[in-house]
Amino acid sequence: EEKSERRDYAAFRDDYAERLVSGTIFATDVDTTHPLAYGLPDRQLPVFKDRAATIAPSENPYATVALFTEQPLISGYVSDERRDEIAGSAAMLADRVGKGTLIRMTFNPVFRGYWHGTQRMLINSLYFAQLIGWTELD
Repeated sequence: EEKSERRDYAAFRDDYAERLVSGTIFATDVDTTHPLAYGLPDRQLPVFKDRAATIAPSENPYATVALFTEQPLISGYVSDERRDEIAGSAAMLADRVGKGTLIRMTFNPVFRGYWHGTQRMLINSLYFAQLIGWTELD
C-alpha cells in the first residue's frame, strides 16, 4: 500500500485549484471535412473549457472531429499538469453506435450563450449526425 505525502491543511485550496479547469480557452485542430465541422472556415478553433475532463483520441482515425493542439493554452489559467493532460487529447469525437451516433465533447459549446465560435458544432451535431457514415477500416 502506497502511503500519501503529508500536506498542510492550509495547502488544500491551492492544491485543489491546480486540478481545476474553469474558464480557460484552448486551441483545437478541427477536421473541417467532417460533417460536424461543416461551415467552419479554419482548422484552428478556440474552445472554452470549463471542466478538467479529457478523452483519448479515437482508435478510429476518422472519428476524432477536434483535437487539442500540443500547445493548447490560449488564455486563462491551468496548471502545467492539466495542460499536459489536455494537450493532444480529443476535444470532440463522433462514432456510429448501432443505428445512432455518439458524439462526445470535453468542452461546453454554448457556455453561457456567449461563446459563439463552437455553437456551430452543437448545431451541426443536431442536424448532421445522421450524415456520419461507418468509417472503420477492416
